Amino acid sequence: MSTADRDWIELWYQRLTAEFGREVVRRPVALPTPDFVPSAEGGTEARTRIALPRVCAVMDVDPDRFEITFFTPKERRAGGGRSRHRVGEYARHYRASKLAPVDGTRKAETIGVAVDDTCPPVTLVATLGHEVAHARLLGERRGGFDGPEHENITDLATVFFGMGVFTANTNAGFTRASRAGAWAAAPLGDFDDNTLNGVHYFGVRRLGYLGVAQLGYALACHCWLRGELDPPWARYVAAEPRAALHQGIAYLRHRTGHHD
Repeated sequence: MSTADRDWIELWYQRLTAEFGREVVRRPVALPTPDFVPSAEGGTEARTRIALPRVCAVMDVDPDRFEITFFTPKERRAGGGRSRHRVGEYARHYRASKLAPVDGTRKAETIGVAVDDTCPPVTLVATLGHEVAHARLLGERRGGFDGPEHENITDLATVFFGMGVFTANTNAGFTRASRAGAWAAAPLGDFDDNTLNGVHYFGVRRLGYLGVAQLGYALACHCWLRGELDPPWARYVAAEPRAALHQGIAYLRHRTGHHD
């Protein structure tokens, strides 16, 4: 991984820490265990309603903030272009240029999920983590996180808020897509909508902007701030990002002169 990538990850991790507080990284890290990941039984809607409160608990968000909506493959195809492949979306609704529910019954924030009963539950959880990260950065109107690198920062924020194992594992094993065709922000109608896309290249899907090496180093930075030089939860990380995680910790130890 390049020095520029390391510097970028460290810079934005510092900014996330300054904005949300260092105590955030001390919170439990979500792991792909049976008590967290919903069963493969049941459809997308049932899994989402089970998983979202669990994801929100990890990321310190009230799940009642969100209205959950679902869209079908037919609705995705009707959108054309990259929207054909979107698997999730976050929207903040505006009225009269103020943050407010559109009416007395509709909530101000919506998380939409594609109906796909073949989607692995861990991928659904990763998708929800990404959308809730949008809510933390954009829905709470945090300054400085809405620029052209917003989607990259949102990936990084999933690590910061404790969902990084899912982001890394979902990314691992897939071919690397171009940055122009992964998670992307696009306005829809009157909504400020940030759309998560799963883009297919030769039949292989890759989710996310950050690559495996970058996510592994982000996990290493997370461990470093937690004071975990040999994190016990690393065994839950897929092989490729786990190797990058351990390499990242070794690099940080060497750079700082840290010895046992």
